[in-house]
Amino acid sequence: LDDLLDISRISKGKVALKHETVDLEVILRRAVLSTDHHRKKLHQPLVFQAPKTPLFVAGDPVRLEQIFSNLLTNASKYSGSGDTVTLQARQNGNNAEITVSDKGVGLNQDALESIFIPFHQLAQGGRSMKGLGIGLALVRSFVLMHEGTVTVSSRGLGLGSRFTVTLPLL
Repeated sequence: LDDLLDISRISKGKVALKHETVDLEVILRRAVLSTDHHRKKLHQPLVFQAPKTPLFVAGDPVRLEQIFSNLLTNASKYSGSGDTVTLQARQNGNNAEITVSDKGVGLNQDALESIFIPFHQLAQGGRSMKGLGIGLALVRSFVLMHEGTVTVSSRGLGLGSRFTVTLPLL
């Protein structure tokens, strides 16, 4: 319900971000903890490759955590029992680059952009019926509000997905 309200607020321009200095590793660890029950239920190990140096960004800690919680939840949801989910954070020039990868159902190349459209769902073996199709739309909206980008890549169906969020460093 909260995600649905957020989509409505975003579409009406009524979401304001708090801007403060945020340590991304702290945010990522919170997102890992808040989504741990999904992975435990499916016996999915998480590999977290923390940044070698602190990554500070200007942003809203609640919305940043929401971004990464949504990506981690999807990685678990669209992966099988025992599949590994990987979270990696690193510096890439003047940006923080965070990737969430899985070995799950993957995506066709023609679906890579449509998954960010609100309420759009792909038929993925019945898995799409577990949500409203707004999580990735929120991810993209909140990333853009933080002056960042989000991309997705997949080598195809059954070959997993990789979401990459890039945010400007302070």
